[in-house]
Amino acid sequence: MYVSFSLDNGIDRKDEAICGGSISILLDADPLSSLPLLGKMERDLAAGTSGVLMTVVTVLEEPHVSISRFWVTAGSARELPEYLTDRAKKEVSDMLSSPGSAKFRQVENPVQDMAQPTLVFLEPLFPLPRLVIAGAGHIGKALSHLGKMLDFEVTVADSRSEYANALNLPDADHTLAGDIGKIMEDIKKDSDTYIVIMTHGHAGDAEVLRSCIRSGAGYIGMIGSRSKIAKMREEFISKKWATNEEWQRIYSPVGIDIGSKTVEEIAVSIAAQLVIVRSRKSDPQAGGLKT
Repeated sequence: MYVSFSLDNGIDRKDEAICGGSISILLDADPLSSLPLLGKMERDLAAGTSGVLMTVVTVLEEPHVSISRFWVTAGSARELPEYLTDRAKKEVSDMLSSPGSAKFRQVENPVQDMAQPTLVFLEPLFPLPRLVIAGAGHIGKALSHLGKMLDFEVTVADSRSEYANALNLPDADHTLAGDIGKIMEDIKKDSDTYIVIMTHGHAGDAEVLRSCIRSGAGYIGMIGSRSKIAKMREEFISKKWATNEEWQRIYSPVGIDIGSKTVEEIAVSIAAQLVIVRSRKSDPQAGGLKT
């Protein structure tokens, strides 16, 4: 079923929406038929493959519709339905070639020579950005919860197995216990990797930072007082572990200044900074300043 609602009611309509515009809702009475396709989509995304979920809605007799779904990746783009117009196929191709700027959209005039009205919706889907938290203490645990809520794939690493485990960190997708330096060295780091360093000691923080300061990580933040950060910066630069330019990439003290004092408030300040950095990456005009 495909139904539309107007939100342009007057303020006197107490039980109606007055926020303006309109909204259309697609109700799928048989979602189980899409399970194999959705399973393939989930596996591809977990493996780091982006794609476009294409939903084809054929209007039978309003509001009743027929729904078909296609999961399209760069490797399967040639398998698009024959009935799509060249313009519709190009829109899919453009989405796959420019994933960073792709947005959900409805294709105009998507189908050629179809007797019934047909709608095509394109939804680009990408692997989640990875939040790697080095340190499974109280703040790391709170941050893992917020990170999961904010659509990050969350990994928490710690040298202490009694902290880095699924029971203590139920919101984390992955928990890693052992040599923290080695763990962090082995983790894949690219522009979609967000690293927050908060181990249980200065030495652990320094070891983790050395493993990632020259990496391609999109974000590196480290907890600590300003005096601790100043001393660590001096050590890194004097020992040529980092240049001044490389050090400037570090968000430290981590988080934005919201006057936080409690564990939860500190985690919120860090999560807010992660959102700012992620938003600026997809939209350079987005607000927010490095602190």
